[in-house]
Amino acid sequence: MNVSKLQKKLAEKELDAIVLFSPVNIRYFTKFYITDGAAVITRTDARMFTDSRYIEAARAQAEEVEVALFDREHRLSALLKDALTGCTAVGAEEGTLSHGDWQFWEEKLGVMFTPAESILKELRSIKEPYELE
Repeated sequence: MNVSKLQKKLAEKELDAIVLFSPVNIRYFTKFYITDGAAVITRTDARMFTDSRYIEAARAQAEEVEVALFDREHRLSALLKDALTGCTAVGAEEGTLSHGDWQFWEEKLGVMFTPAESILKELRSIKEPYELE
């Protein structure tokens, strides 16, 4: 449900995708907590990338996302870049990434990020009934 809301908001904000690195945001949108990995949400697709510690549980428990493993043969940067194929307007969490990480990921992914943390905060501020229990 949360991924669908984010996808709708991406269209409203004229973004093709958003890359999530924050474990808090990844958990909110996928319903699964990871400490190492990332997620890419596009207007039509959602993927979460995690390491071997979480892969089985993530595949069983994460919601609304395809879960994939990153490792030495399947680098996170390559998986993210593949997930962003065709995306030009890409949002990212400016409050999560350091300036150096922001530049690193822009270079690795071949995109220019747009600050988009306000979109995430806006969606997270609207609580669903299950979140109030």
